[in-house]
Amino acid sequence: MHDPRALAVEHLVDLRRYENGVRGEARRILDAAFRDIKHTLATRYADLTPYQRTRLEAMAANFAKTLGKAYRTTAKVTDLAGLVRVESAYTTKFLGAALARAGTDVALTALSAAKLKAISQFPVAFGTTMGQWWEKQGADMAFQVKRTVQMGLLQGQTTQQIVQRVTEGPERIAMRNAEAVVRTSITGVAAQANMETLAAQDPEVTDTYMYVATLDDRTSDICMALDGQIFPYKDGPQPPQHINCRSSITPVVNWEKMGVKVPAEVQDAFRAASGGPVKYRDYQAWLKDQPAATQNRILGPSRAELFRQDKVSLRDLVTRDGRSLTLAQLEKKAA
Repeated sequence: MHDPRALAVEHLVDLRRYENGVRGEARRILDAAFRDIKHTLATRYADLTPYQRTRLEAMAANFAKTLGKAYRTTAKVTDLAGLVRVESAYTTKFLGAALARAGTDVALTALSAAKLKAISQFPVAFGTTMGQWWEKQGADMAFQVKRTVQMGLLQGQTTQQIVQRVTEGPERIAMRNAEAVVRTSITGVAAQANMETLAAQDPEVTDTYMYVATLDDRTSDICMALDGQIFPYKDGPQPPQHINCRSSITPVVNWEKMGVKVPAEVQDAFRAASGGPVKYRDYQAWLKDQPAATQNRILGPSRAELFRQDKVSLRDLVTRDGRSLTLAQLEKKAA
């Protein structure tokens, strides 16, 4: 029988590793596009004779094709439709594990394929869908590259100086924005899938949810303020509340109405959703208090040892360890 708290923490780590993989793939595609552009600048326009300067300004407009293709490819590899299915399945598994641990057997409702598809098209990336955002970003970056080249020419810069300006300007912005939109979109898709899955359940089991922030030194003021607050499904704030939001939601189960006595490990899994003191403020605090075997399973033996020695935080381990999960691997673990 699954321990719901361990299930929640392990899934959080897996989701961040999936995010690592998606961000890495987006970066690789965009990096290749910018390398192609800079290679063209450095090899075809090395001397910048008057004739070459004229051709270079015309060529700057054509760089839009390279970036447009790259962003269309990025849109395909960052399609989060599969993640919706995984998150909905995980939410059902998590709630079912908690109910089973509490000794109650409740039939849970699965979302239809049509509903899952609708969630995947939810505008989570700054008010747009992922596809719309990548399309707009491609156009914006094409404009920025062209403008950077033109400004370099007007200022009489060498080709190498223009290449450096592209690296420090449009390329850096493109990478930063890509990482932000992937992280924000994954948070939004996961929260929306969780919300819809939980709202579809019998309201006697759960009819409200708790906003759960990642409580560390990077948590925003708005998420800290919302953390622990309870709202009716579809009638309250949900992540993402801002760019790079890492918050989530968790169901508030009506244990008392169901006449169920809640085991301690189940109560911990819901961040004291039925009231009273919160024993564990966040996932890191919970993981610190677990046996070495549990820590090893979630983080891996060597990284778990660093975690036990307080040499790295859970966030550092997940975002910097270089490990990633594919959608298929994430789906297998969430099943």
